[in-house]
Amino acid sequence: MRRLILALTLCVLSACSNTVQSSSGAAFLADRGPITDAEIAKAAAGEPTLHFPAKIGIARIIGRDITAIPQGELSALTKERPTPDPLGQFVPLSSMIAQTIERETNMTATRLAQLTAARQHLDYVMIYDLSREGRGFGAVGRADLMVMDVRSGYIYATAATATNVAGLGTIRRGWWGDRILSDAAAEKLVKTLAPDVTSIFTTLYQRAQ
Repeated sequence: MRRLILALTLCVLSACSNTVQSSSGAAFLADRGPITDAEIAKAAAGEPTLHFPAKIGIARIIGRDITAIPQGELSALTKERPTPDPLGQFVPLSSMIAQTIERETNMTATRLAQLTAARQHLDYVMIYDLSREGRGFGAVGRADLMVMDVRSGYIYATAATATNVAGLGTIRRGWWGDRILSDAAAEKLVKTLAPDVTSIFTTLYQRAQ
């Protein structure tokens, strides 16, 4: 019975979901009428500027920092791309370039990725954040992803997935730091996320035509 429950849990935890957006902020505001909250109006006012081929950054976030992307994860995210690629070029964000960005108080990892991508002169940036919850047989890895326009901050897509990573090890950040995903656990998680990435960019490419 315990094995059956675990198997059913793994099926649920391995599920992915994604959403793609390319609607006009101006059209949304016009359709819904005036918005009195200035911050809400500003957030809704973004406009899509999809074009391909493009330079697409990939930012790997662990513990609120941009980290180097292991080859296994990079291959999973960009596998089977044709040459030449109609999407353009996928470019990993440099953790060293990220260190040259002056960080304001409470700067989010997403904002850091956007600024780093701008410094690398990229058009869009795909940001994925890896985290871990639980321990032992209940250890779960989670990945949250978004695709952002570097210039405007417009969000084109989001995706999320979770999967069991029991037995794949962890790494402790610092002496008192929390345990995070090992490379093996992270690669398993990213491979689970990869089909969503393919689906997202297929849809965005179609909408750009």
